[in-house]
Amino acid sequence: HEIQSDAVASVECRVPARVIKILFHTRPGTGLAAKFSMQFFMAAALVERKLGLSQFTDAKVNDPRIRALMECVTMSAHGDGDNDETPFDFPDVVTVTLKNGARYSHSVSTARGHADTPLSEAQRLSKFQECARLALPEDDVRRLSTIIARLHEFKELSELMAILRRATAS
Repeated sequence: HEIQSDAVASVECRVPARVIKILFHTRPGTGLAAKFSMQFFMAAALVERKLGLSQFTDAKVNDPRIRALMECVTMSAHGDGDNDETPFDFPDVVTVTLKNGARYSHSVSTARGHADTPLSEAQRLSKFQECARLALPEDDVRRLSTIIARLHEFKELSELMAILRRATAS
């Protein structure tokens, strides 16, 4: 829907009760705490237009646009919060209400990347490269991507190991 973060009035997240126990930081102060915050997930995704490791930093957590939008995000449990629920008893439902009154809602039963909803090859590669860029220079990320895609063809892994050794030496 190409929702712009400054047009958002509220974001309501209805989740299984177990999710509330995992995402317990409602107003995180660090990138680490943000990994356990639905409020941060939603606000950062709307402001940044994506959500990946590069968003989970202290600087992003303290970005005034993200902090302001976190105040608009609520999370509540489906049903009575029964601890005996199974992982697929309830879907995650996100409803975004815009300042002009428009409402958009979407429901997901399994997360992208789950065995039932696997990432495409392009999505896996993109995710790998984003993670690798945190530890490697771009040339090594490109080379490593090529090596991994053709790993089944290699008789020895010396080039792969050389790249990984450089990353761990840094």
